[in-house]
Amino acid sequence: MKLCLITNYVNKGYIEETLILNQLIDTLKLSPKDIIEFKDENQVHNVNQNYTHSIVLINSEITSYQFIKNFLSELLIPKIFVIDTIPEVEKLFNTEFVERYSIEKDFVFSTLKPNEWDELYYYADAFVFYNNIDLNEFSKYYKTHQKISYIIPPSLGNKEEIILKSENIIKNKNIGYNGTPSYSKGIFNLRASNEFTQKCNISIYGSQGKNPLKNEQLVNYLTQNYDSINFKGKLKKYKEFYLNTFLYFDCSLYNSFNYFMYLSLINGVIPIISKNTSSSEYLPNYPFTTEYGDLNSINNIINKIYNTPVIHLKDILETTIVSLSSLNHESNKNLYVKLIQNHLS
Repeated sequence: MKLCLITNYVNKGYIEETLILNQLIDTLKLSPKDIIEFKDENQVHNVNQNYTHSIVLINSEITSYQFIKNFLSELLIPKIFVIDTIPEVEKLFNTEFVERYSIEKDFVFSTLKPNEWDELYYYADAFVFYNNIDLNEFSKYYKTHQKISYIIPPSLGNKEEIILKSENIIKNKNIGYNGTPSYSKGIFNLRASNEFTQKCNISIYGSQGKNPLKNEQLVNYLTQNYDSINFKGKLKKYKEFYLNTFLYFDCSLYNSFNYFMYLSLINGVIPIISKNTSSSEYLPNYPFTTEYGDLNSINNIINKIYNTPVIHLKDILETTIVSLSSLNHESNKNLYVKLIQNHLS
């Protein structure tokens, strides 16, 4: 078995997508030459000659797909499509933000139509999803969902690395977020923390990512109307973030896998997550979970965390991380091997 990864994510500059892509490369032990870009059509012959199976990861922020379709049509080896987002779900939240909150009532959202995605998904021999929510949503919008499907979330590293850095848990006034500051990721819910203006500093790190105009508009509104909220740009010093941040804000409306939230949790930052999301799917017994999109619930959870002694917070995080120990390189690679051996050999 010889795997390659075919993608259009290279050098995109996204935060979470890049972290997940790099971990997938580590998990499958791929070398730089095993990473193939769609734009290099001359690589198709090389892939057919030198690999037995391919992992296909497509950035959903595309409006032209013919060159990808041409590449896939000439690819003769089995193709495992990794679905890292459901564009139609993101589109729904984009529309909701525009209708409810945006001054500019435009509905621009850069992605293909469902029938165009179906043309690409036709070439898949199997699908990998990060969570059950995406698997179910996928079946609502696309015709090719009857194909083999596996749930394989991103790896969090080697098994021995998935342990709590409890020494980092120090109560302070800092709440943080790192990623794409979008409506679907729950960033607009930060306004709930206005109650904590006098006691909290809220730092948003990341890049505008997909749908940059709407994300910029959202961030500008928050930073201009709430003195406690600041946009800091790209996070460069992860260790300093973990040491200086007490709470991690993950009150998403939709997120396939909030990778940096899990990194923060392992490094002693207390996450606030929301129900009915992939985060609650992987942290089913986590006590600091808010009602979906409920601002009062967010405030109540923040109060609950601040009123919990640090020694109890350590116990909660240690118990929580035990449930994540299976999300390691070895286990995830074994799932890909099982998928290939059972269905694509």
